[in-house]
Amino acid sequence: MSPGDKPDPARGWQFVEKPLAVDREQRDRANDKIERQMTTEKLDAERVPSAEELLAKAEERAAKRPDGVVGGATVRAIARVRSAPWWLWLALAALCGLAVFAVVRRPATPALKGAPALARASELRQAAFRDCGAKEWKRCWKGLDEARDLDQEGDLSPLVVRARARAAAGMGTRPPGDIGGPSER
Repeated sequence: MSPGDKPDPARGWQFVEKPLAVDREQRDRANDKIERQMTTEKLDAERVPSAEELLAKAEERAAKRPDGVVGGATVRAIARVRSAPWWLWLALAALCGLAVFAVVRRPATPALKGAPALARASELRQAAFRDCGAKEWKRCWKGLDEARDLDQEGDLSPLVVRARARAAAGMGTRPPGDIGGPSER
């Protein structure tokens, strides 16, 4: 790496500082605007009412009105959060249980659902081993690939790994996953 290719942290920090300064300026302007509004409306910044105090005031105003409505909404609906009916919670729990079951459920084992596929994979491997013995490297490799498509776990056996290495060497290529240099054959 040449000196010109190295990252320059000082220059990178300049790109970070500029947006931060803009954000800081915008935040300060917004705070100043809020303070000006509060002073023009003669509001004390130290005494901001809580939600409970606001609700109490709304209830007082509603009590003075004959229909019990303030600002188009019933105070009781604002002050009290209604809980959902029990049947809604039950339906939600059932849906969650169904979702968990769908995620956790495991697929059937290959022995139960794919016995014919495993038998066919075994036959293909035996034919591929014979092709490797006869130095028919491309047919050997193709047979091992077809067997792998039917049974991926069987492709990890030591016999298959050795057969793939021999076929790759016989074809003059490196087996997949080999990180060594070019072969000297």
